[in-house]
Amino acid sequence: MPIHNLNLTIVSPDSTNGNIPFQYGSANPTTSLGGLFWDGRANELKTMVLLPIINSVEMGNTSIESMKLRLGEKSHYDKLFAAAFNQPINGNDRTIDNIATALSAFVSAVRISNTKFDLYTIRKKNNQPTENILSETELAGMELFLTKYNCNSCHHIEEISMTPRFANIGLQQNYPDNGLAGVTGDPRDIGKFLVPSLRNVEFTAPYMHDGSFATLEKVIEHYSNGIATHPALHPDLRDENGNAKQMNISKEETDAIIAFLKTLSDRSILTDPKFSDPFQ
Repeated sequence: MPIHNLNLTIVSPDSTNGNIPFQYGSANPTTSLGGLFWDGRANELKTMVLLPIINSVEMGNTSIESMKLRLGEKSHYDKLFAAAFNQPINGNDRTIDNIATALSAFVSAVRISNTKFDLYTIRKKNNQPTENILSETELAGMELFLTKYNCNSCHHIEEISMTPRFANIGLQQNYPDNGLAGVTGDPRDIGKFLVPSLRNVEFTAPYMHDGSFATLEKVIEHYSNGIATHPALHPDLRDENGNAKQMNISKEETDAIIAFLKTLSDRSILTDPKFSDPFQ
């Protein structure tokens, strides 16, 4: 079926979590399993934003108290907190809840929906002209993505706010990081990691949970002939014998798929003053 006849529906952004699902997924309110972090260990945005800060490897802080002390050394933060929460702030009021609320508000403000793909899909849905929105190469890549290679069975590119999904994509036969299994304790979840949104994917290298692929070409090369057979390997990545698929994606197809993936980019966010360095 030509891709131009598919009727995809763009799902509206979630009003609470904004577009945080584009890289981390969104928490599932009906279960204890979160969609935040690659292994789903957090199910609330206010939890997620704090964990990297108090990780001594990532930020050099050893505790919440040490973080609060460091903030207290910068006098301008008290003014920012006072303006944000409409109340005078002193050292005792620079609470962890206020810090988490402020960070969550900023992260939730990042919204990526002004893409060529969204424009094409919305116009198609409304029976409006779509000529010249996507090139022939981009349309070919979309057809490969949605039909021949069925990448959308996991990625669901039409969703702006994603439901958390986890998958073992055969990166390794032996995983030093067990992924979702480290949270659930279920060996069937070994090597399963959050399926990310692909919006702005051209700007988010390196790829995979461990940053093992530097380029999109390397990612597609993995799916082409690098998938490792594993007991928890996703069913869509197995052949009829249960072994890892060998998709043998050609160079021409790779170029088309990457061209299509770039239609999922919202470049306006890269120059939006709201997300620029506030300390210049």
